[in-house]
Amino acid sequence: LVGSEMCIRDSLERVRRVFAEELALEAAGGADPERSRTVELEEFCKDGSVIIVENTLSFLRDEQGKAIGVLAVARDVTERRRQQEALRRSEEKFRRIFEEHAAVKLLLDPVSGAISDANQAAENFYGWTRQELKRMTIGQINTLPAEELRVELKRTREEGRVYFQFRHRLADGSVRDVEVFSSRIQI
Repeated sequence: LVGSEMCIRDSLERVRRVFAEELALEAAGGADPERSRTVELEEFCKDGSVIIVENTLSFLRDEQGKAIGVLAVARDVTERRRQQEALRRSEEKFRRIFEEHAAVKLLLDPVSGAISDANQAAENFYGWTRQELKRMTIGQINTLPAEELRVELKRTREEGRVYFQFRHRLADGSVRDVEVFSSRIQI
């Protein structure tokens, strides 16, 4: 396979567009002569399989700086792209597990008590929007006096305590008894 037979149609069109843009920059003058462009292309292998190739392209120049050719450095990034896609799908899956779970979920900083994230169930239960919850601390929700709450947060950090019973204030001012199951996660 050579030339246009190697590339999938979309990739071939992409590389043609990049070359057209680069030639237009050359014709206009003033572009950085040391510039390079990186473009990912899907290419066929001899066995018919498809790989993703990252191509870094730059002009070869004569002594006067005139473009006389193209230097292309190609690198097979198929496995890296597969790993990135698998990671993206995994992150999406766990994000959805957090966001769509029926149980109230809050992510807290264990030292300051700042709420860094909340799920839809938390928004529905507490009555504040996620954005409002993310600007709050657990001290604004938990009815314990500040010093007692600091002690409980410390016990969670140092002793690994995972179960609590608290009273939490909702956006409408009402107070509810809640059971809290805490897990330490590294973010």
